[in-house]
Amino acid sequence: MINIKLTDIKYDTINYEGHLLTIKRLDLIHPIISGNKYFKLIHFLEDYKKKELNVPILSFGGAYSNHLIALSYLCNLNKIKSIGVIRGEKVENSFLNFCSNNGMCFKFISRSAFRTNKNPLFLEVLKEEIGDFYLIPEGASSDIGILGSADMITFNDLEKFETISCTVGSGTMLSGVLKRVFYKKDIKVLAFPALKGQGITKKLLTDLNVTNFEQLKIIEAYHFGGFAKQNQELVNFINWFETTYHIPLDSIYSAKMLFGIFDLIDKNSFPYQKVLLIHCGKTNL
Repeated sequence: MINIKLTDIKYDTINYEGHLLTIKRLDLIHPIISGNKYFKLIHFLEDYKKKELNVPILSFGGAYSNHLIALSYLCNLNKIKSIGVIRGEKVENSFLNFCSNNGMCFKFISRSAFRTNKNPLFLEVLKEEIGDFYLIPEGASSDIGILGSADMITFNDLEKFETISCTVGSGTMLSGVLKRVFYKKDIKVLAFPALKGQGITKKLLTDLNVTNFEQLKIIEAYHFGGFAKQNQELVNFINWFETTYHIPLDSIYSAKMLFGIFDLIDKNSFPYQKVLLIHCGKTNL
């Protein structure tokens, strides 16, 4: 089992147009399970071991899923069989090859079927097809994943910062952050969705039983067309940012958040002080 110490996580502070922004470098915690993936998965692994199970761990993801990369690696490390249920037609790429090399078996399903992956009837049919398994929802989107995500925010973070900013995919990380700041009503949380869709973030959070929306500011203008989509402007920003600050960014999540914040600063529309940005990781495959 990998043991990441919160006290070992690095913080970098950058200055842009007079705004001091502190980045919590979760991308540095491990070369493979970079970023928030460790925190979202670790309590599932602990629960699996506590129950002394002898079944595969199954989860869902797309063909370029960092979630499945981290899961396959952790399962292989702990000698646990793993199954990835993949959205869409069968493909081969470096992401899935990595998972396969870590012992993960795949089941490809249609996109319409994939959208029902939280339906109990769908899960029962899946068990009839492939046998029993321990389920980790897509993106670790459950109370267990939220518990791990909350662990990312330390007591010192709550005392030192007035604003915490993160990206949104499944909503698990953001839910954990909001759970952590629930009793610190003076802290504002900024959310930058990587998915296209008005109101989708609020729906995800509602499904995950998050209630403190008064602390949350959702900024939906920087998804660049939707999940995993990008354009030359974003690519140019990533290259400029890495050259200027020597911090690598991924185009799916962290780059879009940083682009948005810098754009808001340029427009004099970023009034937030003592800001902590969560770098949710970067996979080099």
